[in-house]
Amino acid sequence: MAPPDVPRLFVAVPIPPEIVAKVGDLVADVDASIRSTGHRVRWVQMEGLHVTVRFLGPTSGSQIDAVAAAVDRSAPAVGGPFPIRIGGAGAFPDSTRPRALWLGIRFGGEALATLSNALTTELVADGWSLEARPFQPHLTIARPDGSPSMVSVIGAGG
Repeated sequence: MAPPDVPRLFVAVPIPPEIVAKVGDLVADVDASIRSTGHRVRWVQMEGLHVTVRFLGPTSGSQIDAVAAAVDRSAPAVGGPFPIRIGGAGAFPDSTRPRALWLGIRFGGEALATLSNALTTELVADGWSLEARPFQPHLTIARPDGSPSMVSVIGAGG
């Protein structure tokens, strides 16, 4: 386990403010429904909404320049800005044991996967390990209390 002063980092693509506002409206509506069931949910901060491209885990300050260089080398793989469209919802690891609630990426997921793969290739060349889980583009919006019945309130199938 890493020392407590070593931050757990990730590389992410930020979400445009107009999309953040729409997701915020959705969250407000869903939050009212969930509160009426007595379940607890910790919503993410909307101003920090992002799509994680690669989770790095505990990362020392001495590694940050190498990560930044890997990001710079991998960014051209997508050729610049690209549109995304949000659609669908689910839970990780699944709807029977929800630990995270997410919104799916209906359009633009291929570009995000290309970016993730390019970044992983660069990081592995620099000595990072491969991510065991396959990349799945999504917006994490909440951390629920783990109740499967709560997932049905938002219509997230898994």
